[in-house]
Amino acid sequence: MRLRHWIAMLFIVYLQTAEAVDLRTTISPPYQIMLQGELSGVSSNVMRCIFGEMDEVYDVQVMPWGRAVADLVSADADGLFTSMPTDELDDYATMSVPFALEKWYWYFTDSKLESRVDFHSGLRIGAIRSSNQALWLKINGYTQIEEVNEGEQLFKLVRAGRLDAFIADEKNFHEIALELDLNERDFKRRFLKYTPLGIYFANHFLSERPEFLANFNARVSGCAPGSMLLSTSENKKLKAILEYQIRNWVESREVISSIRMQNESMKKVTIKDIEVLDKKWQAEIGVSERPMINKLLSNQLSKYLRDVQEASKGLYTEIFVVDRNGVNVGQSAITSDYYQGDEEPFKKSFGDGIGGNNISGIEYDESTRTFQVKLSLTVGDEFKTPIGAVIVGIDVERALSAD
Repeated sequence: MRLRHWIAMLFIVYLQTAEAVDLRTTISPPYQIMLQGELSGVSSNVMRCIFGEMDEVYDVQVMPWGRAVADLVSADADGLFTSMPTDELDDYATMSVPFALEKWYWYFTDSKLESRVDFHSGLRIGAIRSSNQALWLKINGYTQIEEVNEGEQLFKLVRAGRLDAFIADEKNFHEIALELDLNERDFKRRFLKYTPLGIYFANHFLSERPEFLANFNARVSGCAPGSMLLSTSENKKLKAILEYQIRNWVESREVISSIRMQNESMKKVTIKDIEVLDKKWQAEIGVSERPMINKLLSNQLSKYLRDVQEASKGLYTEIFVVDRNGVNVGQSAITSDYYQGDEEPFKKSFGDGIGGNNISGIEYDESTRTFQVKLSLTVGDEFKTPIGAVIVGIDVERALSAD
């Protein structure tokens, strides 16, 4: 009992003496809000969870966004939240993996804007003052911007004809429409972009604490579950791509015959054999001599898949076809693994037999700042027997922007 008491006392002393991570933020519902004098909101709760799991002490100062950015740039602050990726901050800080994802749409009442692609010229655009949307509009050259203090004002100004359109996160739009008791169908919308949100940590801080960011990032998924899920409407649009585009070429002779040939040639291969091949494949990644990878990339099916990907004009980010064991048969580019049988896209499509398909959650590529989902479906022969599966990476923003 005494030992536990002393351990608890030492931990309290540590928390009291540890140097707090000095953070800046601004009030920006629903991410940062004040409730009875205390900072709360989606991002504040995520910060509390992550720092708690890391046993880190932190302090937050609330101030206007411009001052918060200035403190980070001048090395007077260790971190800044909640922010989208920006070139300005990239020069002085490094962003965490996203712990929130905003889904931005143009909202308007004039049906003529439904088919309009470019909103740059001739339109009066609204945004909440100092918001990520307002910053994005300025960075991207929009000039006729009217900034307001509250989201409710945007609704009223568009309905009154004093603004042509405004940008809002899908979830925020729903919440404000509910508060104002408005019929959402009075507004039309057009998908604009996904915007990942995270915290920027200053480079001076990370140079002193090089392990900090990796430890922080490792805890994001546990403290911000569900942040990268597709909505019902997004799932519906991607399902249409799967059924009416992908299925057409999946049933081609090139795909079916290639899977059949590999199933026949590997019918006596065991899972241990596959694991050996998978390790050999991984060992060839990043080296100049790669006979196994080159052989697969140069086969007829891989050439066919590259043509399919090129014809999609950026919609498909990767394509790979696997046999009934989950082993690669052909692919448009190098995959990190030769064996896909233990991955969710294969298990949730081929595992459900003929008609089986799956749409993954949203994946964010930090290096390219792009978003991808993986669509997978079972491939069957003329006898409706499952023989393999196809997995297609989709640029989800491009998919949702298409008419």
